Amino acid sequence: NLNTQHKQNNNNIDFKTLALNRFSVRNFQKNASVEIEKIKEAIQISLKSPSVCNRQPARVKVITNQDLISRLLQLQGGFKGYNQPDKLLLITSDVTAFLRMEERNQAFIDGGLFSMSILYSLEYQGIGACALSTNVSLDKAKLIREILRIPENEVLIMFIACGKMEEEVLVPKSNRNSVDRITKIY
Repeated sequence: NLNTQHKQNNNNIDFKTLALNRFSVRNFQKNASVEIEKIKEAIQISLKSPSVCNRQPARVKVITNQDLISRLLQLQGGFKGYNQPDKLLLITSDVTAFLRMEERNQAFIDGGLFSMSILYSLEYQGIGACALSTNVSLDKAKLIREILRIPENEVLIMFIACGKMEEEVLVPKSNRNSVDRITKIY
């Protein structure tokens, strides 16, 4: 179980403790608002994310309108059975930051690094958050682009549902691979 007290002191603990105690949160309080300034501060912190050649391709769409959030989550398709989050972020990455064919995947890599930073920054702020895939059909991706007026030069990286978590939530036991299993030393 995870309760709100677990997140109250996140801005005063070391990174290792913060990272090891971070869990995805899908259970949000109804009608509880996260201040937009806290979201903006999380974005500000995340601007220090690494990117190749410091190109900084990441972009953030902050959705606060509850009707829009509902529509977008229906298109996303993987957030069912929970209270709707107060805020929904969409991370995109601008492909025009990259110049050569060999860099064709870099927008996704840098967008993923930025997304990870946002997730940790939200955790630091004590805000519950959950990464949500943008692996949707081309038709759904087109609708998402139309709804948010996203230009074609930006690729969709992920949605992040965020809000104030319920007082107590169950989190799944998420076993992790061991260091030895994933590491090969040469």
